[in-house]
Amino acid sequence: MKRPVLNVLTAILVSAILLTGCAKKTGTKPILIGASLLTMQDDFYITLAKGLTDAAAAHQELPLKVLIRNSDFKLNRQLGDIDDFMQQGISVLIVSPTGPSAICPTLEEVTKKGIPVITVDIKSTCPSVKTHVMSDDLLAGRVAGQFIADQLNGEGSIAIVTHPIYSSGINRVIGFREVLQNYPNIHILAELNAESSREKAIAVMDDLMMAHPEVDYVMGINDVMTLGAMAAVEGAGKSEQIKAVMICGGQKEAFSRLKAGDPCLKGAALLYPYQIGTQAIEAAVRILQGKPVAPEILAPVKLITHENAVELETEWYGKK
Repeated sequence: MKRPVLNVLTAILVSAILLTGCAKKTGTKPILIGASLLTMQDDFYITLAKGLTDAAAAHQELPLKVLIRNSDFKLNRQLGDIDDFMQQGISVLIVSPTGPSAICPTLEEVTKKGIPVITVDIKSTCPSVKTHVMSDDLLAGRVAGQFIADQLNGEGSIAIVTHPIYSSGINRVIGFREVLQNYPNIHILAELNAESSREKAIAVMDDLMMAHPEVDYVMGINDVMTLGAMAAVEGAGKSEQIKAVMICGGQKEAFSRLKAGDPCLKGAALLYPYQIGTQAIEAAVRILQGKPVAPEILAPVKLITHENAVELETEWYGKK
């Protein structure tokens, strides 16, 4: 009679231990990672944010939670978000700086408090940043430049639509120009500052077509500005004359146009922002574990055209 009672008590004790263990596991306080992003009104950053949260949720070794804020291109808002993160007790700060130099004093203060800083997409001039995770922007520019050179058979006139205050855009233009230096019969008519605005891109492209009706191609350093420039071309009825190539961060409209064989948009250097997000979390984990990280981590770039648009769109969304 005593043995069954003992077995029952043993079972109850084991169950209690297991339940306690489970409670401790589920009750573990997560490690907070603050992420202040340039904007959340753009598919590139929406996708980057998803990469951050997916990678954190999937991590097996450490309980991670990502707090995401949208700075909306405003430095003061970003500084306020970083201050809020510090009050909440973050262990790592991830940031795409609205002001690459202006944000430095704040990032230095964060570092002094023992919080490592990772920048994504846009590089800061702050020397204390642990690592910068980005698209290979020089390569993206080179891919776009070589594509245009091939399309023009080494001869023609082009315009660049850009926003030259962020490292990502600056490097894309550098890579683009690097390739075209090898083609002396391709002339860059102008660099148009569209300030990352579709409406501004329409306006500057309208002016460009009036001043240079001979323009053959336009290259935009991101989806929004390229689509704006294309709207101007289409509005002028010149889709058959003026073609476009973009640095593509994954706007649905860009994929749709490429798949449909759009008469104006002929190709793009496709970026992978989701991988920027996942790689940033991987870097954060390595830093938290005391392991070294490279000063720069590059996400892939691929040429996308009508011929491979369906395949690469499936791959792009499949990696989310």
